[in-house]
Amino acid sequence: MAQPRGTDTGRQRNALKRPLPRTALEGVALSLLVTLGFLRVSQAGFVWDDIVIVSAIPTWDLRGIWFSPSATIPKEGHYWPILYTSFWLEHRLWGLNPAGFHIVNLLLHLVNTLLVWRLLARLAAPGAWLAAALFAVHPAHVEPVTWVIGRKDLLATLFCLSAALSWIRFSELQTAAPRRGRAGLWAYSMALALFVAAMLSKTVAVTLPLGLLIMHWYQQGQVKRRHILWLTPLFLAGFAIASADMYVYKTGEAFALGYTLVERVLIAAQALWFYVGKLLWPVGLAPIYPFWEFGAGDWRAWSYVLASAALPLLLWALRHHCGRGPLAAALFFAVTLSPTLGLIEHHHMAISFVADRYQYLASLGPVAVIAALIVTGINKLSGAFRVSALGGVALALITLTALTLRHSGIYRDQITFFEYALARNPQAPQAHQALSGALDVSGRYEASLRVARAGLLLTPDSAGLHYNAGIAHYRQGNLQAALRHLLQAAALDPQHYQANFNSGLFLMQAKQLERATAYFHKAGKIDPKRAEPHQNLAEIARLQGRYEDARGLYAKVLRLDPELASAHAGLAAVLLRSGEHEAALLSLERALALDPSLVVGPALAAERSKDDSGK
Repeated sequence: MAQPRGTDTGRQRNALKRPLPRTALEGVALSLLVTLGFLRVSQAGFVWDDIVIVSAIPTWDLRGIWFSPSATIPKEGHYWPILYTSFWLEHRLWGLNPAGFHIVNLLLHLVNTLLVWRLLARLAAPGAWLAAALFAVHPAHVEPVTWVIGRKDLLATLFCLSAALSWIRFSELQTAAPRRGRAGLWAYSMALALFVAAMLSKTVAVTLPLGLLIMHWYQQGQVKRRHILWLTPLFLAGFAIASADMYVYKTGEAFALGYTLVERVLIAAQALWFYVGKLLWPVGLAPIYPFWEFGAGDWRAWSYVLASAALPLLLWALRHHCGRGPLAAALFFAVTLSPTLGLIEHHHMAISFVADRYQYLASLGPVAVIAALIVTGINKLSGAFRVSALGGVALALITLTALTLRHSGIYRDQITFFEYALARNPQAPQAHQALSGALDVSGRYEASLRVARAGLLLTPDSAGLHYNAGIAHYRQGNLQAALRHLLQAAALDPQHYQANFNSGLFLMQAKQLERATAYFHKAGKIDPKRAEPHQNLAEIARLQGRYEDARGLYAKVLRLDPELASAHAGLAAVLLRSGEHEAALLSLERALALDPSLVVGPALAAERSKDDSGK
């Protein structure tokens, strides 16, 4: 792969001085490829983590997103305010319509594709347009584009690519026109601001300064002292934001998988080559990839480590024959992937060692090398051979577009998505749990129970699967089996709100009021803002004749949720028992005003009729 030599920027500028009509047509062609590859995106729904996020969006406020995210955004251990601000804005524009969220993702991917083209052209990389075309329709990019929560990778890439372009502008000004201080300062400030924006979209963007150093080496064959000095503020900003994010990530929830350093090295090396394989042969893509077996005594696991060390050494030795491009691309690929390879444990490693979305930006390196090799080879051909080669490239792009179009169809809904996930990885308990839950929501209770049981055969200690099995049994009228699974779920995960709350409900139905009380207390401690556990505690107190306790509990319920009609009716019943007829009637009237369909007890109905007749 060729690269510019020395510090002359004239070649780079000449590479950009192409006839405007041709440039416009190439841009339109890239836009068409993205559109065709992701035609199904507007039909996609919310899947997996999307469900948790979008269900909470109506409760968000902008101040909370930026200044108290852990209290605002459920189950989020990172500080990514730009990502969640984008969701907040969209909710204000089109509510919870999934088409709007998906179309924004698609537009971001289109912009990223055009930025890839622009960046590689600025670097005078051979085949810049072809590299952008491969980036546009590669099936491995379906996950970040078609999964709503994949927005974080799209935004981080958008800001990283924009920052790199601003950095190139700054470097050119410093080299060619150092006296243009204002323009250079503006370009530098933009690069720094865009890098911070990338970090606030997804923290893995922390590797960008290293990527810029690799770019300087690619362009000039060396990293000079001034390059390091220029990039020092970016390194410091990245370190500060990443350190704060890691602190929140580690302290927000106890998390440790227990892999040793050697094991993490083995995981990282194999993951690196896994991603290379998916880029070169994008078949068998899966939302949840199976874990692979490895061990310190496994020579195959160490072969990935040796290959990871040998390849850069080989490319360094060959740099005078094949140019600096291949080594620069390999280094960029490895460095950009490094935060997610497994050297540092992260939550997704409990599900799988790898995920397609992690290589979205990193894939730029290998894709650029592949495009450069193809274009360089075609330029050496002539006549029919050249035409045949161009036809082969066109066929490859059509094939990738078709694969991308097909793969994006799995994001239609929860059931389609997780049925596909289980078909690719039958051993994934998370897929069993999510699919059984989706089947329950759709009313397919028998299928939900069947999937939950299959998952429990693999992971009998899964609280989520026990909970789903319990709900499925309940839907089918088997209260005893339902209660057994729910109690097991609550025992396995004492912080599972629904397991504790529903255990209390089912025990209450079974007239086991003392046991039910214990589970409602647990549910109330897990989520103190919920009124329902306290309401049921009030109901139990009323049934047991503890009217003063019930009165206090109903008052607490109504402080948490003043619009809860059933709580007003329950308080009315307690007040009636205490002889406070006027207060009881007022509570009853309030309950019926909130919910006219509410069924009240005979005594309350009689009291209301007596009052009406008195009037």
